[in-house]
Amino acid sequence: MAVYQREYFKQAIGKKPWFFCFRHRKQKYTMSGFLTKAEAQLAEERVRKTVILEGKPVTVATNFTFEQFFNQFIENRQYTNAPGTVERERRRVKPMLQAFGSVKIVRITAGDVHGYMRMRKKNGLENRSVNLELTLLRSIFKYALEIGAVVNNPAKDAKNYSETRKKVFIPTHTDFLKFVQVASEIPNGDQFVAWLWFRAYSGTRPSESYAVKWSNIDFNNDVIAVESRKGRQDEEIKTRLVDIHPNLKPILLEWRQKWEKVFEKKDKIHDYVFFNAHTRKKMSCGFGKIFREVREKAGLPNLTPHGLRHYFISHALMSRVPKDTIRDWIGHTSTKMIDTTYGHLQREFQREQMRRFAFYEPKKAEIPAGNGGANAVNPQSQNPFGSPEGAPKPILGNEN
Repeated sequence: MAVYQREYFKQAIGKKPWFFCFRHRKQKYTMSGFLTKAEAQLAEERVRKTVILEGKPVTVATNFTFEQFFNQFIENRQYTNAPGTVERERRRVKPMLQAFGSVKIVRITAGDVHGYMRMRKKNGLENRSVNLELTLLRSIFKYALEIGAVVNNPAKDAKNYSETRKKVFIPTHTDFLKFVQVASEIPNGDQFVAWLWFRAYSGTRPSESYAVKWSNIDFNNDVIAVESRKGRQDEEIKTRLVDIHPNLKPILLEWRQKWEKVFEKKDKIHDYVFFNAHTRKKMSCGFGKIFREVREKAGLPNLTPHGLRHYFISHALMSRVPKDTIRDWIGHTSTKMIDTTYGHLQREFQREQMRRFAFYEPKKAEIPAGNGGANAVNPQSQNPFGSPEGAPKPILGNEN
């Protein structure tokens, strides 16, 4: 294996990176910037396999700096990712440009990545934020690897820092009713109240609820066609059906009457159920300001718009709705997220389930002689709670 180090690099950049170099059919293949000898050997094996065994030419764009390559990367992301994702990556890359901007991308090593993570952590960044930046670095180097700008991904093997996720606040039904009551008392709060009930009874995402049109609601068949997509404008829109709860239907019908009064003297330039309160010319872009105002007055500072989705799913579970049905309502492909993320069982419900618990021990049937077993005793009929003799029977009903 033709791997080596060069002393003058230590004087120039403060470290002695490893190189590999070999020739095949009069073509020279070389790469530098590896932290260890094993890393350089592994990279050489990959390139040798590509150019010798698979017969594919490898051209490494050694002149790209990290900043130059990121511009190419983000241009490609505009065609493959949602606009919001691209915008967040533009903001998230700024400290990386300060650390790696003028460095050639092929010379960034795994050690550099680990050093960057430690630096960000020392600067007071939370583990979650450091991990998001690491994810972006992996994506950048993955794309560089795909187009032949590098021969390895130095961020691939870096491990995420452990995260402590903040628990989503799920209001009790009493809390939610209090929230709705406060919302109904603010000026022009009719639309906001209708939106709260819509979210509570449908489990839609905030962005999905803003995009709902009256044409999506079939009052005759009691069903709502919810349209969703990940964010790209060119992505196919997916539609799922959510059944209208009997309590939600009169709320929507009442709101439609108020909605029609708003536009009775104007041309109906849109069909959105929830519209922008200021311009009235387009769909609502959110109720952030009024939401924050109401939750402070209601004494629920930790409630968020997305928390209403958790609220719906949690109460659906406590109502013993099958998970497959919930999955279809909320637009998931499996029930895994319901189990790991959205399934919040309230303490009152858990206590009720404990009261239902009982020890089970089957009894042997007693068959009197001579009657052919006609009067056999059902082992469970003697103990309707399924508990052995002497075990306390569960207390039914509400606690005092």
